[in-house]
Amino acid sequence: MYNIGLYLRRNLGKVFFLSLVLSLAVSGTLVISAVIGSIGDTRVKLLGVNEYWIEIFPNHPLDTSVLTNIIDHVEVLPVDLRVLGYPMLGTANAGFKVYGFESGVVLDIAEKLNVSLIEGRFPMEPSEVTLPDSLLKARGLKVGDILQERGRFFSQGDYKVVGRLTGDVLAGFVFPSTASHDYVVMGSDLFFLEEQIRHILAGQQVPVYGPSLIRSVLAENYREYLGISAGISIVLAIIFSLVLWMLNSVESKNRRSEIALLTALGYPKGRLYLTTFVDLCIKMVSGWLVGVLFSYALVRIFEVTLFEPKGMFLSLTSSQVWPTLLIPFLVSVISFCSLIKTFKGDPLRMLDSFAAERGDVS
Repeated sequence: MYNIGLYLRRNLGKVFFLSLVLSLAVSGTLVISAVIGSIGDTRVKLLGVNEYWIEIFPNHPLDTSVLTNIIDHVEVLPVDLRVLGYPMLGTANAGFKVYGFESGVVLDIAEKLNVSLIEGRFPMEPSEVTLPDSLLKARGLKVGDILQERGRFFSQGDYKVVGRLTGDVLAGFVFPSTASHDYVVMGSDLFFLEEQIRHILAGQQVPVYGPSLIRSVLAENYREYLGISAGISIVLAIIFSLVLWMLNSVESKNRRSEIALLTALGYPKGRLYLTTFVDLCIKMVSGWLVGVLFSYALVRIFEVTLFEPKGMFLSLTSSQVWPTLLIPFLVSVISFCSLIKTFKGDPLRMLDSFAAERGDVS
């Protein structure tokens, strides 16, 4: 341990530089991975709104007999389904659903969605809307402002913002219009109810969206984005590993000279192996840990300042962090393997060679 401490004191600047470069490589890989994963995470949460109920989208009012048949099984709520624009990265748009409920059931729906009203009230007129805080930030609006929706693929019109919601959900509330033909179905066992409703509406070509359908879409989307994110992390890790190995190769020459000198002086090879291994581990582990901590701080800053105001979710998961261990692992393995031949060679001949390279031959 004395030799390790002596080496670190003599080469503190070089050790710090390599650890710093490693931490930047790790943090760069993680931030890029988080940004890519955020697109999938946002889309998954947008779809996840449907997990709390079943939606029926007939293009005409349902027959009374059909409605009665459904009501015998579950609770059916007529809604005014509108879609407002939700900006993503300033260019793309994701559909975000705004549901219009009768005023008597709004509080029950909000409770099921784990949503709370933090400012204003729920809508009482068709031109009013109560929206989540994330959407208001994305559009630069506050309670009392007019939301002008002009998107060709979204509900057009002017809506007065009368309330602000908080909670991990992207559903807002509007007052239902009499022209609505959409329905939301709620019950205790949504998976069973979805199958029942599909059976009841069989042959009518009425779209039904429930948790079983949404769950499969969610799982497929999430696997796709996680796979892309992990794949990019691995590719970046390999690239950064090669760059770090080239930076460390200069230091490895000095390290080989020290190993040859210690071997010539009779220092046990077992201890030299251990010293070299511990030296690499200290540089790699410290750099990786600093990089991970720095990444979490950067992601949090980006989330608050860039992503959340645009209605996007940004986070780091363990599936994104662990692939970056490839960077210190590969650099350590390549560097250690390049030093192994030093242990096996003739130390005096290697010292002469190193001296010749430096032009130090007398």
